This record gives sequence, structure tokens and C-alpha cells, in this order.
Amino acid sequence: MKNLQNNNQNQLELLKQLLLEDELRQLKQLASKLSNLEIDLDNPEIIKEKVKPIFDDVLLVNLSHKDSKTIDILASYLASIITKSTNQDIDKLSHALQEVISPAISNEIENNKDKMIDALYPIMGGMISKYVTQSIKEMMETINQKIEDGLSFDKYKRKIKAKLTGVSEVELLLEESSDAVISSILIIHKETGLMIAEAHQENKELDDAVMVASMASAIKDFVNDWIQNQEENASEVQILSYGNATLYIESAGSVYMIAFMESEPDYEQRKEINQFFAKVLSKYSKLFHTFDGDTSNEQIPKLEEKLYKFLRQQKISTYTNTQHPNISKYILSLLLFGLVGYSAYTWYEDYKLSIAEQEVLNRVNTPIKLIYTKDGVKLYGYVEDMESYTQIEDILKTYNYHKIYNYLHIPSKYIDKKLINIQQNIQTITETSNKTISKLEQKITTLQKQNDQINNQLEMLKNQLTLIEDKSKQILYIKNIKKYILNDLEQKFKNNPFYHKKDGSLDFSINNLFMPYKTEPNPQRLHKIAKDYKIYVSTIFSDDIRKQLISQIIIEGYTDSSGNSEKNLILSSKRAEHIKEYLMKLDITKKLHIEHILISKGMGEKNPIIKNGIEDKNASRRIKIRFELDNNKILSMIKE
Repeated sequence: MKNLQNNNQNQLELLKQLLLEDELRQLKQLASKLSNLEIDLDNPEIIKEKVKPIFDDVLLVNLSHKDSKTIDILASYLASIITKSTNQDIDKLSHALQEVISPAISNEIENNKDKMIDALYPIMGGMISKYVTQSIKEMMETINQKIEDGLSFDKYKRKIKAKLTGVSEVELLLEESSDAVISSILIIHKETGLMIAEAHQENKELDDAVMVASMASAIKDFVNDWIQNQEENASEVQILSYGNATLYIESAGSVYMIAFMESEPDYEQRKEINQFFAKVLSKYSKLFHTFDGDTSNEQIPKLEEKLYKFLRQQKISTYTNTQHPNISKYILSLLLFGLVGYSAYTWYEDYKLSIAEQEVLNRVNTPIKLIYTKDGVKLYGYVEDMESYTQIEDILKTYNYHKIYNYLHIPSKYIDKKLINIQQNIQTITETSNKTISKLEQKITTLQKQNDQINNQLEMLKNQLTLIEDKSKQILYIKNIKKYILNDLEQKFKNNPFYHKKDGSLDFSINNLFMPYKTEPNPQRLHKIAKDYKIYVSTIFSDDIRKQLISQIIIEGYTDSSGNSEKNLILSSKRAEHIKEYLMKLDITKKLHIEHILISKGMGEKNPIIKNGIEDKNASRRIKIRFELDNNKILSMIKE
């Protein structure tokens, strides 16, 4: 029994393998994968490795679409990453950020120059001004200390010079040290904006030379681009100033060389700097051309040593205490010479005054006293009359005394006599003037009356000329009234096929306006006639003169050439009468009050419409509207 069961079991297994071979193999593969998955789930490192590519793809997609959540997450960690990198290796971080920041600044300047200059220039100027201000402060303290502590002859010489010239001792010391001092030199790669080398005076180092270099080169490029846009042949900028700070920039091949200075260099100092830059460029040109941001190049320390050597060798002039000859004897001699010269001058003026006094006494017989002043003479004494004073004044002018202060005494008797004469003269002049004024007033009154009469006559003439001019225009208008009406109609009906330019009529050769032998018009065609009629009469009756001179609006009726001529004449008359009755009912006819001048007239089969040599009978059965002028009235108005 047991053997039988085993046999059946074996047969069942065999049957499974035969029937379910593929399914069993797949089941084993699933079991193996499940086992591996369980192992992976227990190992976080494996899970990270498998998920990382998916996360990278998702992160890139979110960043490209500027996903706000992703940006917020990265921003919260970015600051700590930069801080950590700064603590670990600040040089490496600076180099990495420089390669990104410099091109970004250059690109932003190219696209948004105005905004970038507003942002960069105050920062750049402030940073430079900070160091230069500190240097000037230290220099001023040194100068003040020299003034307080100096015991040499130079001190007293400087004090005397300051008193005589009004210039402070500080400014005199600044003159003695007038060369602009270079505090720092930077060499910057043009293409990348990266700094290649730097050198600074002791205690004058820049806090962030890399950032200063980037901003300085960016500002220079911007200013040069702006100037080139303004002036096609303008040269490159060499000096940038902000406050008390000056950047002397030399563009040389593939690099900028920037010197930070306390003031603008003069010609000799620029020449010295340019010669030094030329030597540096010649010696290190290969380094400059091949520079790729690698600051570990063995030539860079040598270059920086050369820059430091140049800074140390600057010609900083000072006022040295050399031996001077004793100048006290020269000062004493000068004072003595001045005293002698002044004494001689005053003696000469006194002598000249005495000669003038004697000449006055001889010619005018009047003793006077003259006292010399800076700008003339004071005149003291006694004269009998004004004629004597005039004579004295003329004599003094011959001695070049043009400014005379008069303190002469004149007798009151003479003055009273002169006043009486003056009063009499004034009275005589007043009486004469009054008479003259009275005569002038009479003449002015007469002239005003004449002027009023002339103005009235001119006004009358002007009015007459205006009337004549208006009358002339009116006559000219009346004379050419038909021409003006036809011109107006031409403008209104320029593209209207029913308007005849020659006689100014509307010829409604509309198909089926009248059926053969019928007097009543087709109602569907009346709208077109009414529309054109309204424009027509509004144009020809546009002013009062036209209303007076147009005598008739004639409505002509026509037939085709079929039938009897006499019957056609009667038929055309009835057609014209029907149209006249229709037009008289229109508002425009009543508004213009022209019902009485609408005239209907039968024309029979005259003037048929011929097309291609054959009469168009539908078109021949038509209505024509035209105006007529009253020629007798025209002649009458012209003669008036």
C-alpha cells in the first residue's frame, strides 16, 4: 500500500514537471528575486544606491522648472555648506566661486549695464575709499606730529612761510610729500577676470582682493564699452576715481594691471608705472597668455616678489633737513632796503606837494595846504570864488593828482550871490519852459484831433475795402457759380455711374425702372433715386446765393425707341410727373422749400442708351434730374 502511494506521488511529480515546467521555472525566479529584495531592504546603502539615479532625475526636472519647494529645501542647506567649506578650505572655495561669479558679473553687465553700474560702483568706491581714507588719516597724524615735535630750522621756516602766504603748515607738508603713493598692485586676467598676482604696502592689504579685482575689471569694461558707444575713436579708460581713491589701470595684452593710489599720478609717475608694467609684461607674457586659474604656478610667487620690490622702491619724497645759509642777514637787508626806499618815496611826494602849493600861490594868488593820501590829495585853504577852485584843480591834475578831497573854504557872501543868480536863472528857465509846454500841449491837442479824424477816415476806408473785397468775391463766385456747383457735385458723385460730369445731371438708367408702356416706376428702384436725389439737392443748394440763382430742378422722363413717337412723348411726360410727385413728398424737398421749382418734362425716345451698337431698351426707359440757373438774375446781381 505504501509503495503504491509512493509510486503515485512520483507519477504526480513527473506529471507536474511535464505540464508545469515553465510555470515552475518562473516561480523559482520570483522566489530568488524576492529573497534578494528582502536582503536589499535590510541594507540601507543598497537602497540609496538604487534610488539615487531616480532622485537625481527628479531633482534636475524640478530645478529646470524652478520648483519653489525644491529651491526652498536647497536654500536652507546652501548657506551651511558654504560656511563649512569656508572653514575647511577657503582658498579652494574662493577659486571655485570666482570661476562662477566673474563670468556671471560680466554677463550681467553686458545685458543690464545701467543696473550693474548702480550696484557695483558705490561698493567698489566705498571699499577703495576705506583704505585710502585710513592711509590719509595716518599721514595727517604723522604730519601733525612733525609740526608739534619739530625743532629744526625747517619748522620755523615753514611757520614764517605759512604766515606770509596764508597756507597752513599741514598743506605745506603735503606739498613736500606730493607724490601719489601706490598702496596695492593687482594683475588680473582679462578673459576670465581672475586675479593672477597681488602686492600691498605693509598694513594696506585689501580685505578681499579677489572680489575687488573682479569688480574693478568689470567696471572698467563697462565704462570702456559705454565710451566706445558714445565716441567711436575714444581711447580706453586709465583712471577711475571715487572720493579720495584713484585706480590707475593699464590694459596690457591679456591682462589688466591696476595700481591703487591715494591721488591721481602726474606725468612722471605714470611714465614710471608704465615702464615697470612693460617690464613685467615682457618677462611674464607666457604666464599671462596661458593662465587658466591655477595659482600654484611657480612663476606667480616670483612675479609677486617683483611687485613688492616695486612698491618698496617708490620715490616717497620728504623735506630733508639740509644745511641752509643764515637768512637773517638777508631779511635784515631786505627790511633796511625797504625802509630806505619808503623814506625816499615819501620825501619825493612831500617835495612834489610843496612845488604844487607854490605854483598855486603864484598863479591863483591863494595860499593852500596839500596832504598826500594813498589815492590822491586833501586840499585845505581859502578861496574867493569857484573860478579860483577850478584853476587850483587844473594845476593839481598836471601833477597827476586826479583824486582831490576838497576842504577849501568859500565866503558865504559869494555863495549867497551865486544862489541868487541860480534862483533867477531857474525862474527864467521855468517861465520859458511853461510857455513852451503850453504851446506844445496846444499842438498835441490839435495833432490828437487830426489823428482821430485820420483814424476815422482810415476805419471808413477799411470798411469800404472790406465791402469791396466781399463784393468782389461775391461777384466772382456768382460769375463762376455753375463751375463751383459742378465741382461740388463731382466730389459727391465721384464714383457714381449715374452722374454726368458734363452737365451735372443724374441719369438713372436703371434696369427695369419702368416696364414697357408703363407710367408707374418700379417701387424697388425708387430707393436709389431718393438717396441720390437727397445728396444732389443738398449739394447744389448749399448756400443762400445758390438758392437765389437756381431757377429749376428739371425731372426728365424717357422711353425706348419702340412704338409711336407721339405716344412715347406722352408716356415719358407721365413717367416724369410720377417721379416728380414722389420727390415732392420727400423730407429734403420740404426742408429746402423747393417744391415750386421741381419741373417735370417728357423727352420721348430722345438720347437712347446704346451699348455695343444696340439700344439697351431697359436702360433707355429712365429718369434724368438736372438743375438750371437763372442767367438774368446772375447778370442783375453782377451789375449791382
